Amino acid sequence: MRSLRADLRTLRRPLTYWSMAIMALFGVLLMLAGVQNAHGDIASPGYRAAAQVTCADLGLPPGPACDRKISEFRSLTHAGVIQQQNDSRDRAVRAASADRGYLHPVQAGAMAAGLMASLPGAFIIALLAAGHIGGKWTRRTIKTQLLVDARRTRLLVCAWASTWLASLAVFAVTWIALAACGPMLQSAYHLPGHAPSLGQAWAATWPIAARAVLTMAVFAALGTAAAVVTRSTVGTLSLTLGVIMVSLIGGSLTTLSHATPAYWVATWTRFPAKTYVVTSYWNTFLAQGGAAPSWWVGLTGLLALLVSCIAGAGVLFRRQNVTV
Repeated sequence: MRSLRADLRTLRRPLTYWSMAIMALFGVLLMLAGVQNAHGDIASPGYRAAAQVTCADLGLPPGPACDRKISEFRSLTHAGVIQQQNDSRDRAVRAASADRGYLHPVQAGAMAAGLMASLPGAFIIALLAAGHIGGKWTRRTIKTQLLVDARRTRLLVCAWASTWLASLAVFAVTWIALAACGPMLQSAYHLPGHAPSLGQAWAATWPIAARAVLTMAVFAALGTAAAVVTRSTVGTLSLTLGVIMVSLIGGSLTTLSHATPAYWVATWTRFPAKTYVVTSYWNTFLAQGGAAPSWWVGLTGLLALLVSCIAGAGVLFRRQNVTV
């Protein structure tokens, strides 16, 4: 516990606070953009004027017969355009009503969790791991820490745990920022739909928030392993993000998708459906027909990846000759 407390104290630095501020601002801007787009589509659902035709288009000579045909054509197309406009507005209202829930202070946590469990969160956690763990080699403080406590496995686990806890703090700050801005945006833009009750908002939030906790732990484990492998700040950030991006690319291939961390994250986290408010940046990997894959596949894969990263990094760390 003393090593963990020491690691947490070293995380009280500008990098951590800037990470919190960047993630909170990013989430607020996403929410603002989504609400503005929803309001704009409802107010002006893209009316398209009826197409103009001539007698030549209809294959008729100019005259009363042609004029009647043009009048009939314009009446039919105008009715079609009106129907299309109504359908477009109905879709916009349904999507905006779904986004109305994210403006509730509690359900804003679902959006914060989705962001932290996808690419934005992966980047922030990789940044924290690079500055916190990889920085121990760059700043040449790892040798001093080993002189104080030579149990390398414990030091490594504490470094991973402190990075994970810092990511949870970023998640909490992002949630608070979205919870504060949501009611103000609703007051300004008046999205349609009923505000969810406290129970409904919590029911929509806690499953994804709980699943995101494990996903953030895996991102922190990837960053920890990358720090041990590269032994530098830049190397930690580059390798962590590189692994995630390669996984996403591999996940797009049918033959490889089920064996990639990107697939495991998607099947376990089960990101909310995207409407106007963007709540995640990740491939959903839905099966043909829209059926979601079984969640236990993702859970098993993520737990295996978590253990493999920490165990592998521990073995490598114990064998490294730390001379810096």
